[in-house]
Amino acid sequence: MVQEPVDMSTSPSGLAPLWSAFRGDHQMEPIVEMFLGEIPKRIESIGAAGRNGDLPQLRRIVHQLKGAGGGYGFPQISEAAQKLENCLDASGEAWRSQIQVPLDTFLKLLARAHAGRGI
Repeated sequence: MVQEPVDMSTSPSGLAPLWSAFRGDHQMEPIVEMFLGEIPKRIESIGAAGRNGDLPQLRRIVHQLKGAGGGYGFPQISEAAQKLENCLDASGEAWRSQIQVPLDTFLKLLARAHAGRGI
């Protein structure tokens, strides 16, 4: 069903860090850093929900990150979350067969943002 989430111990091979639009904004830096610090835990939760087939939990996490991404200067995360959310909203069990590509894209963006810590 869902492959293992991105390994957070190293940056994704060949992918540049994803920087916040607030990079260099000294007032936003601590807030964005807090968001980035939560990413490994969020990725772990996404993986657990996917492995367990817990669609409501998976959708809840993705929806939260859809809103947070743009708010912390990562509109790409919000856009990818929207695509993943649309997939999760597919009727019946169709989401299981459609999820892998949008999920991989979403997880890579999260890992890239985390790799860019220090906005």
